[in-house]
Amino acid sequence: MAEQSVRSAVRDHLATNCPSFTGGFLYPQIADNNTVKPFGVVRMGPHEKEAKQGAVRRLYVHVHTVKDAWDALDTLCNSVVSALDCINVSCGSSGGKTFWITPYHVGTTADATDDDRMTIFRICEFEVVTGR
Repeated sequence: MAEQSVRSAVRDHLATNCPSFTGGFLYPQIADNNTVKPFGVVRMGPHEKEAKQGAVRRLYVHVHTVKDAWDALDTLCNSVVSALDCINVSCGSSGGKTFWITPYHVGTTADATDDDRMTIFRICEFEVVTGR
């Protein structure tokens, strides 16, 4: 398998490990009010600081569900954190070498509503060390 982007590897990992997201895990700007809920959106932040092993990037998973399903939102966010926090995620292999990332959960945002998509959501934030 060829090397994948961090975003693609995370989307694949979440799709496998969070089956309750019936709408899947999407790229930004894809979801609309007709998208099956619940769904997640995977966004990559800019490189933030240099670490000995490489640059650190923020990874955001926007967790969306139907309006007023606050308990479900809590459960969905917990499943994303459980699926990614401190877990080695395979980014494929090339030339006999396997590439891995390990996201570290750093927090979540407050609950919010998205009137365009007719959802409530929260953003789970992770840090990922990437190659230079």
